Amino acid sequence: MAHTLNRASRSSRSLRRAAGIPVPKFGSLLKEVGDEGRHQNLLLYAVLLPLSLYIPFGSSSLRLLLSTPDHHCKVPGRELFNVSKSLWRKITIPWTRSDDGRVRFSRCLMRNVTITQDPSAGITNIAIDPYANTSCQYGTVYDHSAWQATASTTYNLVCDDAYVVPLIFGSAVAANVIGTLLFSFMADRYGRRPTFFTCLVLSSVFGLMNLFSPNWQVFAATKFLSSMPYFALYQLPYIILVELSSDRMRGRTAALCSISITIGLGLLALLAWLVNHWKKLGALCYLPSVAFFIYLRYLPESPRWLLDRGRVVQCGKILQQIAERNQKGEPPDLLPTLELMYQQQTKLPRFLTLITVPNLRKRIIIVTLKTCVLCVSHSGILYNIRNVTSNEFVNFFALSLVDIPGNLLGMASAQFLGRRLTTVYTQFIAAGFCFLASVTTSSQLPLTVLCSLGKLFLTSTVLVVFMQVGELFPTCQRAIAYGISGSLGLASSAAVPSIMALGHWSPSLPYCVLGMLCIIGALISCLLPETMKRPLPQTISEANAIGNLHKLCGCISLCGADKQKEEVNHNMDFSGSDEELSGGGMTSRIYV
Repeated sequence: MAHTLNRASRSSRSLRRAAGIPVPKFGSLLKEVGDEGRHQNLLLYAVLLPLSLYIPFGSSSLRLLLSTPDHHCKVPGRELFNVSKSLWRKITIPWTRSDDGRVRFSRCLMRNVTITQDPSAGITNIAIDPYANTSCQYGTVYDHSAWQATASTTYNLVCDDAYVVPLIFGSAVAANVIGTLLFSFMADRYGRRPTFFTCLVLSSVFGLMNLFSPNWQVFAATKFLSSMPYFALYQLPYIILVELSSDRMRGRTAALCSISITIGLGLLALLAWLVNHWKKLGALCYLPSVAFFIYLRYLPESPRWLLDRGRVVQCGKILQQIAERNQKGEPPDLLPTLELMYQQQTKLPRFLTLITVPNLRKRIIIVTLKTCVLCVSHSGILYNIRNVTSNEFVNFFALSLVDIPGNLLGMASAQFLGRRLTTVYTQFIAAGFCFLASVTTSSQLPLTVLCSLGKLFLTSTVLVVFMQVGELFPTCQRAIAYGISGSLGLASSAAVPSIMALGHWSPSLPYCVLGMLCIIGALISCLLPETMKRPLPQTISEANAIGNLHKLCGCISLCGADKQKEEVNHNMDFSGSDEELSGGGMTSRIYV
């Protein structure tokens, strides 16, 4: 049956080409029902932006929940000597040199204290040896000026158990990597909508269970499970909206969502400062996720995905709803047109085509390398400016604000200069700030300013790269392309502490490495074709044809005669079927 359908499809395309009739594209059909009307605005402002605002409350709250305040060993007996807390601390706690070179009271050592009691006389004797130190014998005293309690203080994850905190952080990152890849595959296989609500269930259930953990082992396990869907919770509704939108709206959508995430980070810092208790903060972070189940009624499945899976009738119904909401007339012969579009598409396994089609294989490798370089350089700069002030909440809030101008710059530049040129010049400028930072390591203020400016331009790059991934791959591989590049990018961030450790040999060395990574990322960005003003590719052949007439140095997109030729190629059927492209049956002149 499949062979018969493929032969009929090829015969239909041949007849249409012989008659000079172009095969219809999904983008042209989407314009007829409206690709930036009321339907898209409702999805953006009522679904995606509130969700983007909420995402940091789940994904970034762990850093606050596991905050470790200042602490020292608890030493009993102060009441017997009737001395102040500060004096008792000087008597019983030794001085040590911390990792940053400062001399301070030890957090995990105390003077050797011997307590003896004479029950008959009712006397307690305390002997303090000023020359002998020991580990904490009577518990730990925490500074409660910023936090009433955190998960670290509740489970006493300090001193000998301090290794647990990075272990939990590492497991949460690993869960994010695994979940990003898993749910991206599920989104392409089972649909964006059901996968999104599966992620929402995991995040809500295990996020709330996390607050009632009896020990750190259960805390780590529930945090692992609740961390898996964080990226997918944002990615899947974003893909649904992007697959329904025009080029102009795609840029606005990416920028507004990134700004909403930034605002959410700032609100998270403000909320943590107000409640200053990890369980209260956790409840306020996870409970709102239950409200998003209202989207069961309002979040539609992507019609592009439905068409790709052959569910033509459901796709037609959603397009009719879009046309009605956008006050557009229903396109004539909607279902026959959709059926013809479906017959053009590949019937090969979806994931394999990402590997077997040469252009798509090259692009997923380039995009993944680019994402890895970007994640390491962006995380490395953030790693160096995390302590802007002595107040943890102010640090969190201040570092979030830098992203707003970066997102606005990325949105405007991508819309007018193109995706490729934007990613190239923003990374070159970020590299310049990194190299300048390498010669100002002795001055904290100039160093912080230069790192913040570098982060601003890299934020612009992050925004545009996220747009590029969706615009370079066809519907059947769009989510998994996000998953592969995103998961490996997150995993590559594990190299950041090692790069920062180079500062032990030379304080300027980490910044030089970050600057070189930014240059490498800019050069890699030149290898991808421009996607500005291109319709979103539905089929493999449409994705394969992107960049057909672009030159390596042609960073400004689609101009003059090339633009006209490109539009003609896009609006007409491409020579060669998807199966022929996958099998390597045609010699492709198409640029990477």
